Parts: sequence; C-alpha cells; structure tokens
Amino acid sequence: MKISLFFVYLSVVFLLFACGSPQTKKTIDAKPELASALAHENYGKALSLRTKANMHNNAAKIVNLYLKLPAGNRVDVNNELEYLQQFYPSFSTIHKIIYDDIAKWAALQQIYQYEIAPPIRILQRDQLYLAKSRINFHKCPSANSSCAKKARATIANLMSNEEIVTVLKRMSLKDPCVNLSNELKGQAIANRCLSKSKGNLKIELLPEPRFNTDQWLQAISSN
Repeated sequence: MKISLFFVYLSVVFLLFACGSPQTKKTIDAKPELASALAHENYGKALSLRTKANMHNNAAKIVNLYLKLPAGNRVDVNNELEYLQQFYPSFSTIHKIIYDDIAKWAALQQIYQYEIAPPIRILQRDQLYLAKSRINFHKCPSANSSCAKKARATIANLMSNEEIVTVLKRMSLKDPCVNLSNELKGQAIANRCLSKSKGNLKIELLPEPRFNTDQWLQAISSN
C-alpha cells in the first residue's frame, strides 16, 4: 500500500513539472502600434487601439482631437480646440506642436472660406467661362467687416499676416473656382468649378496635419 502511495506521489510531482508553473500573462504595450496607425492614417485601427494604450490624460486629449479630423466636421474640431485651450499650459512640447498645427489648419480653412472664396462667376458665351476672381489677399487684418477676425485671433501668436497670405494663395491655386489671372478661364476650368460647387469634385485645398511615428510615440508616451 505504501509503495502504491509513493508511485501516486511521484506521478503527481511529474505532472506538475511537466505542466510547468503558471505563467504570468504579459501586458502588451499598444502605444507603438497606435503611433504607427496614426502616422499612417489608419484611423479605424487607431480608434480601436486608443483605449488599449495606457496614456496620460493630456496624451489622450491630443489623440482624440486628431481623430476628429477625418470625420470632416470642422465645427466639431473647432469646438474641441476651444475646449482644450484650458489645458494648453500643461501640455508637453510635442502636445503643443500637434495642437498648434491642428489649430492653424482649422483656422486657415475658416479664413479662406470667409475672406478668400469668392462668389462663383461663371459666364455663358459661346461656351462656359470662369471670370476673374476679385480677390485682395492683403485686405486683412483690418477693420474690414469681411475679415475673419475670430479665426485670425486664434492663430495670431502662431502665424504672421504674411504667412497667412502665403498659405491662402497656395490654397487658391488649387481651387478650380478661383481665377487669379486677368483673363477668362475656359470651359474645362468652369466645369471643374461647377462640379466642386455641386459636391461632385473633392479638392483638398489644405492637407490635414501629419506627424510621423516617432512624433506620435513621443506624444502618446508624454504626460
């Protein structure tokens, strides 16, 4: 009987060694994967990873702000920028860089729409023509009521008027409804303008801010 109990004991010991001791489950750091998803504009993946990455509050705020851009709702982005302004003094350097770039992107689009985008002037003669756009890039800032004062105020410490004008000119050159020449533009341009006005032609006048993987990893890991 004692021999049988001894063999049972050996069998149990053998099984314990064979199975090994319980392994501690390793926590996977989702930060590098989230940083890569943000850098490569994989927004769906970034949305699913943001809750898995153990971020500090300010880092989470910046990521959530950035993930509002692809939705295309500028009002939502502007509201978020205004809300986050109260936390700006506590942002790290990389957080401020990302916030500032998004703030400039949002404000410049508002300024363009308010100050630059002209009434569409398409003429019908022997064919369609796009008439000259009466645009004065240097009229603002001034007391002129046609200046986007609120949008300009949000980036007054980030960009000079000349820098704003440079970006507005660059945007206007991509806009098929803007004619900065002294001549009528032909039917091809006029048709592109009509398509844009109807929503059938999407033109990216100002690219969304982009940040590389290292910048995002720094932002996500920062306090």
